[in-house]
Amino acid sequence: MNPADIPKTAFNVEHGHFEFLRVPMGLKNSPSTFQRVMDNVLRGLQNDYQGDKQFLGLLGYYRKFIPDFARITKPMTKCLKKGTKITFDSNYTNCFENCKTLLTNDPILKYPDFDKDFILTTDASNFAIGAVLSQGTIGSDKPIAYASRTPNESEINYSTIEKELLAIVWATKYFRPYIFGRKFKIVTDHKPLQWVMNLKEPNSRLTRWRLKLSEYDFTVVYKNGKNNTNADALSRVEICNEEVSSIIANPTEQPPSLCNSETLTAHTSDENPILEVPITDDPLNKFHRQLCLTIVGDMKKRVTTTKPFDTHTRTSAQISSSNLEEDLGNAIKEYIQPNVKTALLITPPLAMYNKIIQKNFRSSSMNLVLAKKELENVKEFLKQQDIIRQYHEGKTNHRGINECYLALSAKYYWPKMRDQKTKFINDCTICGQAKYDRNPVRPLLQLVPPATRPFEIVHMDSFTAQNEKYVTFIDVFSKYGQAYLLRDGTAVSVIQALLTFSTHHNLPLTIITDRGTEFTNQMFSEFCKVHKIIHHKTMAHSPNANGNIERFHSTILEHLRILKLQHRDEPVINLMPYAILAYNSSVHSFTKCKPYDLILGHTDPRDPTDIDITAHLLQQ
Repeated sequence: MNPADIPKTAFNVEHGHFEFLRVPMGLKNSPSTFQRVMDNVLRGLQNDYQGDKQFLGLLGYYRKFIPDFARITKPMTKCLKKGTKITFDSNYTNCFENCKTLLTNDPILKYPDFDKDFILTTDASNFAIGAVLSQGTIGSDKPIAYASRTPNESEINYSTIEKELLAIVWATKYFRPYIFGRKFKIVTDHKPLQWVMNLKEPNSRLTRWRLKLSEYDFTVVYKNGKNNTNADALSRVEICNEEVSSIIANPTEQPPSLCNSETLTAHTSDENPILEVPITDDPLNKFHRQLCLTIVGDMKKRVTTTKPFDTHTRTSAQISSSNLEEDLGNAIKEYIQPNVKTALLITPPLAMYNKIIQKNFRSSSMNLVLAKKELENVKEFLKQQDIIRQYHEGKTNHRGINECYLALSAKYYWPKMRDQKTKFINDCTICGQAKYDRNPVRPLLQLVPPATRPFEIVHMDSFTAQNEKYVTFIDVFSKYGQAYLLRDGTAVSVIQALLTFSTHHNLPLTIITDRGTEFTNQMFSEFCKVHKIIHHKTMAHSPNANGNIERFHSTILEHLRILKLQHRDEPVINLMPYAILAYNSSVHSFTKCKPYDLILGHTDPRDPTDIDITAHLLQQ
């Protein structure tokens, strides 16, 4: 639409004021406009000798990658003879379509290899600006992507060097995701551009463009225009009709969001988002207005209204499944007040219920939210404190605020739960005595290969607690940790501990250790070689390079200090298993899950108070 004509297409509906940004069907001039565009799109091949020659020049640049090139292109090349007219018979048409397929498929068009340098070939003319991104040796490089556009009226009046530099500036911006931060070559058929970055007195336009190019790491390579046929073919084609180019999508624009096709309307805009009933991950208990509908068989309607908390109101109703869609709609209209935000939970949860809700209420004035779960309400303050105390002082062994909140908020709900947990844990005497503030220096970002499954990458180390030496393991994927007592610090004891760990969890593919003598000896190296384990040793005097295991040591020692305050007469050997149990039973701050859950594939159904450490120690 012409910007001046956009207000003429305005219309109002109950959801807002809309204007068309593209020509719609229904305007007086729409049929002729669409017909003209489709005539240009479907007009077929044109009797253009120069265009035929340019297309064959593009093909010829890649002929060494096309088997039987001469035979394939013969129907087109014979039309280049003097006095021969182009006849669009089946042979010519099939040849043209086959050649287009060859240019856009393997082995001509290839995937980028980011371990190799890129080549950006550019060219410009009065008709178009063209660029080809490729890799390989110049002259036998294979293309990765093509790009071209038409210059505007002011760009056509640029000098030759400005046009050629414009092609480079535009192409680097177009292919920025490929070439930014990498060394690459720019190939051009305009020789003065080899010294464009060293011109003594460039004009203001060239100066601005040089500043734009300064963020890239490239070298300019000159190639004779006769050999620059790949980019030349894209820049020498004159686009005769602007209307055709205007309907081609610009690849630099952001792609449209992926949304449910059922919710799309013809008048969607950024100011008026798609209407639908939202589905929330928050529990039903969090909302002040709650509606619980239970689908049952034929029976009389039963409705109850309760107040779980002073600021929360819950309405529970049972509806018949015999006339589901009508009864469900009537219940929602009866129990939900317009413009009052209400959370709805339907049991049993079936997808068909959500479809009925979306169909009937997505465009209504009701402020409705679909909830997917319900938690246990805890109203009494003493019971709230008891739940926090049992979890904090139980199997998790005085873990922090985040771990406690993540674990309990998945099962219980009451208002201001996090504030209450924060105050309880901050007031804990044992935590104040055993823990210390951690303000680590943020390390530099480095590329670390991620683990894709449990026990693929394992960190190992040794540490001493009360004159007892242990070898420790931690799995990168699940953060599961384990420690084994060593008889001595020899390689034999370390390998025996590794075998014990592997019998329970399988041999790891990669082991990361520091440069301690127990890991850098010949026996440990031979063990890794025999079992095809990649042994990676961190840099000397850099414990942060083995940060997973060092952080595990810090947490285990913290658990041991807490246990020692509670059981002063017990040796560390007896307390270590409970420290490991507490660590693996706590929600990890990185994975937001318990290590045991990621290893075993399920959540421990037992309550944290099931274990009585004192009783177990007395039995020992």
